[in-house]
Amino acid sequence: MDALPRRARSSLRLRLLLATVAVLATALLVAAVAFERVARSVVMDAVHTHLRSRGQEVQDALARFQRERALTVASWSEAEAMQLTIDSGDGKFAEDHLRRTVQDQNGAFAAVALLSPDGEILAAVRSGPSSRKFGIGLAELRGYVVELPAVEQARAANAVRIAFAPLSALLRGGSANEVLYVAAPIKDFAGDLVGFLVGALSVNAVPALLADVMGPGSSLVPVVADREGRTLFAPTDVDADPLRPALAVEEARAGALATVDAWGRFLLPGATFFSAVQTGAMVEGGFITEDERRWLNEIDQHNPLLFDFVLKRQLRSNGKSFSRSVFETRRFFEGGVLSVK
Repeated sequence: MDALPRRARSSLRLRLLLATVAVLATALLVAAVAFERVARSVVMDAVHTHLRSRGQEVQDALARFQRERALTVASWSEAEAMQLTIDSGDGKFAEDHLRRTVQDQNGAFAAVALLSPDGEILAAVRSGPSSRKFGIGLAELRGYVVELPAVEQARAANAVRIAFAPLSALLRGGSANEVLYVAAPIKDFAGDLVGFLVGALSVNAVPALLADVMGPGSSLVPVVADREGRTLFAPTDVDADPLRPALAVEEARAGALATVDAWGRFLLPGATFFSAVQTGAMVEGGFITEDERRWLNEIDQHNPLLFDFVLKRQLRSNGKSFSRSVFETRRFFEGGVLSVK
């Protein structure tokens, strides 16, 4: 008779033990899921904040760059030399003035031209090598008639305007790539329109600016596009065309994070800002090996955040790498809402 109670008590203890283990396992699973979600949220917020900050930095630099170029062209349009050429028909006045001033722009302008109201070139110059004190006159372009969107917009608005067009639209034999044109209307003393001053930015002007903004060794590649998404600009030595799928993302709001399915990376649509890492360049720089590049690229196809983490663990220069403490997060969570104690 005593065996039954003992057997029952043993069975009860076993059931209690199994129930306790099940509760503990469930609690641990719930805690792990909650921790993963909170940790993911923290990482995503950090990524979002960083990309938004860099995207805004790029936008501010581009806006400042365009304002400065617009002010420069407006200043040239008001020079007395432009009026002298328009009044006399002698292009040398405007040409001599522009040859002196265009070289001060450090190659930002590929070409500058004075146009009549109907688009005929009255004088034109292009930037010369940095070793030259003056730009190069383009007397052979005088008499050509050009049609530029920036000129038509400046005519309609009676103010400085900026628009895209191929460099070859102004500069004979120039690149077919689209560049920014800045056009300023010129008026006589009576306020009547008598011409336009047009500046075509260099093909490398915006890419060089983007490279300067991001700094050397940056793992982020800003991609800037016009509103229609036709023209892409990326830092010097970066091919922007493979990043064109980023522009297919429908913009929800400026600063929002979106995902490009074909690439699996994050994009800031408001800034047209695309994150990419040039692992080939890192191999050339000696920061990673060719074998590491191959499996890093494989990770990148499936988990860009993990790719970024692993890449930073592998980076080295002259035998030095990041300290392991850089990747230890325990101290970050201790004492806060999240705790591993």
